[in-house]
Amino acid sequence: MSSCVLIITQSSSLHGLGDDSEVEDHLEFLTSLLKGKFSNQQKGKKKWLENRLDRMSGMVFEGFIPIEWMKETDMILNLIKNQKITPTVVIPRFIMYNRRVALELFKNRICMVDDIPGELLDDREFLLDCISLDPKILLFFDCDEDFNVEIVSRHRRAILFVSKDLIHSQSFIEKVSKVDKYLGMNLPDCNLNSETPYSLRNNKEFVLAALLLNGRALEFVSDELKNDFDVMVQALAEIYAIKHIPHCFQDLELMKQLIMKRNSVLELAPFTLIDNKEFIIELMRKDGMLIYYASHRLRMDRDVVLAAVSQNSEALTYVPNEFVVDKEILIEAANHKQNQSFLYLASDNLKSDREFVLEIVKKQGLALQYVHPSLQSDKVIVKEALASIEESFMYASSALREDTGFIVELVKEGYPSVLEYAAIDVDRDMAMSLIKINGHCLKYLQRLYPDEEMEKEAVKQNGFAFEYSDLLFEERMNHFYYGARI
Repeated sequence: MSSCVLIITQSSSLHGLGDDSEVEDHLEFLTSLLKGKFSNQQKGKKKWLENRLDRMSGMVFEGFIPIEWMKETDMILNLIKNQKITPTVVIPRFIMYNRRVALELFKNRICMVDDIPGELLDDREFLLDCISLDPKILLFFDCDEDFNVEIVSRHRRAILFVSKDLIHSQSFIEKVSKVDKYLGMNLPDCNLNSETPYSLRNNKEFVLAALLLNGRALEFVSDELKNDFDVMVQALAEIYAIKHIPHCFQDLELMKQLIMKRNSVLELAPFTLIDNKEFIIELMRKDGMLIYYASHRLRMDRDVVLAAVSQNSEALTYVPNEFVVDKEILIEAANHKQNQSFLYLASDNLKSDREFVLEIVKKQGLALQYVHPSLQSDKVIVKEALASIEESFMYASSALREDTGFIVELVKEGYPSVLEYAAIDVDRDMAMSLIKINGHCLKYLQRLYPDEEMEKEAVKQNGFAFEYSDLLFEERMNHFYYGARI
């Protein structure tokens, strides 16, 4: 079936045309324009849908959320839950006002409570949800008595962060008792002592509530409950409560289980346990820093050291010097993304070893700060560090940070954040040129040239915008999606 295009035109648009053939030619021209526009819009819509499918399937946002997706709440929630949006991504304030998104960002530690708009935090239910996720933040809010009761009913551990004045309020204690009988019985202070009736000292729920407030009260728990694993774990929040359960020292399996729940218990573990290679390696996989408590023999053991540094590179602090000059150990330590300071411990020879440094910065770009100065001027090494984490450019040599040509090259390769650490003069023309290469450059240039024209150019280039606006959204759709209307 042939397509039909209806053209409505004012008579004035045909004024001045000659005979019917000229009018027909003009109408044909308008028809062609409309068909072209319609075809482009269809093409743009297809492009938008394909891009949306890529995002929904888990494509990571590179430093910011393009304006065309800022209102796609379900997409953003899906990406947060799947850890495709990280703390380095620019989150527009517009998005933070969405209750579901803000809560998910906080839950996944992408934003702090200080980043959440005050209007949301003023909402009682929203704040209750936040504190349920992290009871410690109760310390930063002056909440009324009923609010504190509600949060304690949701999360018993929140009682540890309620103000002392409230804890000693009879009204508060009575209200807590209605929602958590055994916790209320232990307020204002732990009421588990030598005078507590045996029926309560042998009541697990009462005992768990009491030990939450004071682990050392384990001394007064019935012998039967002293053998209860949950009770022991609760009490050992106070490590020295262990003296009241001496039988665990004779039961290595029990001690292992307690240590896996409460690492600090390792401080008091018997030698037979801290010298048990199989157990210590298992423990290192959970927390490499616990190698500090391993026996001297095991701290000299290569397998143990490898297990420790692969979990936490800072474990190198507690191993013999011979391992700090071991390339394999250091390369394994580089796999621990949260800490780059391990290279500080390496020998000067290793810090000058180009092949070794190249291998390290590929995994841990911020280690660039500890390498020999000559290698901080090596463009290949600096680029590899940038590929690992863009902030590493702050540790490139001053010669590279002052090299305008190199900076532009890096922006073209997808590293606009180098502008934050670059030491070059950027005039308005250059700023506009950089934004045309990568719209994200606006983040680092707006303080120099806050300019509406630059904002439009950035959003056209790759969708970057500090905040959502219909005008900028329209610019993006017209330029990148051929005027498609979604």
